[in-house]
Amino acid sequence: MVSGEPDLENGVFRVFHVLETRAPAYLTCENDLIFIEDQPFVVLEWTQPGGCHPPTVTVQLDPAHLQGRPGPPGYYLYDLPVLDPRTLH
Repeated sequence: MVSGEPDLENGVFRVFHVLETRAPAYLTCENDLIFIEDQPFVVLEWTQPGGCHPPTVTVQLDPAHLQGRPGPPGYYLYDLPVLDPRTLH
């Protein structure tokens, strides 16, 4: 996570979503959101803190299920569970 707030200048937003882990377990999360070639990706891990470093774990999101959240700019809601690829091992 870069911080608890969006970094609009560096193209890092925030997204609220449900994270599906092993068992299955479901966690309500807020993570960073980036766009690569206009496609949304939730960032689960960065190589180092700070938006200047590349992410190490991302999951592509379906744009049809991503909505801007009312309130300050840079916050989104995603209405499908995101499968955590780190728990698949």
